[in-house]
Amino acid sequence: MNAPARDPLLTRPIWWLVMRQGFPMAVGMACHALFNLVDLWMVGEFGEDAVAGAHCATTINFLPMIVGNGISVATMALMAQELGAGRVARARRIATLSQAAMLVLGILLGGLCVLLAAPSIDLQAVAGSAREIGIEYLVATSIGTVTMFALMQATAVMRANGEAGMPFALLVGANLLNIGLNFPFMYGWDALGVPALGPVGAAWASTASRGLGCVVAWLWLARAAHPLRLRFADLRGAGDGLGLRMTRSVFELALPQSVQMLARVAPVVLLTRFAGHIAGNSAITALGVTTRLDTLVLFASIGFASAATAVAGRNIGAGRPERASRTGWHAGLQAFVFAAIIIGVLAWYAPSLIDLFVQGVGAGVRDAGTAYLRIAAWGHPFAAFCIAAAGAVNGAGRSVPPMLFDLAGLLLLFLPAGTMLVTLAAAPGLAALWTIAVATQGVLLVLYAVYLWRGRWLAPAASSASVSG
Repeated sequence: MNAPARDPLLTRPIWWLVMRQGFPMAVGMACHALFNLVDLWMVGEFGEDAVAGAHCATTINFLPMIVGNGISVATMALMAQELGAGRVARARRIATLSQAAMLVLGILLGGLCVLLAAPSIDLQAVAGSAREIGIEYLVATSIGTVTMFALMQATAVMRANGEAGMPFALLVGANLLNIGLNFPFMYGWDALGVPALGPVGAAWASTASRGLGCVVAWLWLARAAHPLRLRFADLRGAGDGLGLRMTRSVFELALPQSVQMLARVAPVVLLTRFAGHIAGNSAITALGVTTRLDTLVLFASIGFASAATAVAGRNIGAGRPERASRTGWHAGLQAFVFAAIIIGVLAWYAPSLIDLFVQGVGAGVRDAGTAYLRIAAWGHPFAAFCIAAAGAVNGAGRSVPPMLFDLAGLLLLFLPAGTMLVTLAAAPGLAALWTIAVATQGVLLVLYAVYLWRGRWLAPAASSASVSG
């Protein structure tokens, strides 16, 4: 059965579809980062060591998030393609199976990160009380991996269906709740016997707020009127033909996409290590603030990428590759503009922002953070274009080329250049390190633009056809 011609994702202007789905998600994801900044501001009241420890922990916790996001994007692409081809029942089955799989994976990866908490923090060369806080913070955030995965996948199902309002409401609502829970978890509540957990309380508050968000999301998806409704009956026979084909297709799409995002985040870990080598704990503390500010751009670009995946996937499934091609360009350009505006504001207010988030900040922290926001952060509009454009490519069932591009940027550009700076330069400086980060993203933008222009990614992909085969 073919998709109805009145399907808005197949008929309305591409720029409008990307804006309609991408902008609310970009704002919602940016709000998520903004609420994380409130967490940071509250953690900053406990001093520089608390900020450094929380930064190292959240950097590591971002790694399982990448894996979950890869699966989320892959299943969203498959659901969108099935809906575009008019196979609603298959899309609904994929939606239910994917949510169950994400719950199991969240438990497994969260447990692994708990076991590896201490060596993961030590990898980033942090010392003293910052190390102890980092280990405790990482344990707490790792336990919350399961609720993070569950909420991520539930909203992915909604976005595959073309919904924008409910995912936005869930994201903002969960983060507002997170801020409210920070107070009793961090400072205690004697009347209820809640002990003060200090900076680690922010991590426990995030886990609890996402859990409540999951309940609301599941109730929304369990409605009989929802095309991709959550049904326990669809879990039966998870090992049948469709279940096995979905697993294979998700693996083929998600693994490269996860590796791609890992290559996007790995420079943060390397930046922390390189900067710590150059300027010590002051630079690490500065990165604890600036990389949280970075997430305003990163999360926003993921919002545009999600819109591109849904729109491109739906049009690929309906046999309209030219619309999928335009989706990549519109998503990339809109994400670039959105990111440039945010970075401009951050660069203008850089010193004040560093002072705001760290209690009693020293000159070393302020200088390092200011230089980062006025140099390195300008690589993020380039990165935003690449991430959003890759969303359209993923929607077409192609996830290997973006992975190869980003791995090349990490392994052939950033890693060797940063290593040579800290090992061979007589007096390495942070400004040189920040410049390397910008140059890497600039090269990647050129690679992505050429790939979009050539259009080979629009050819039918084997993985996209395997579920319906």
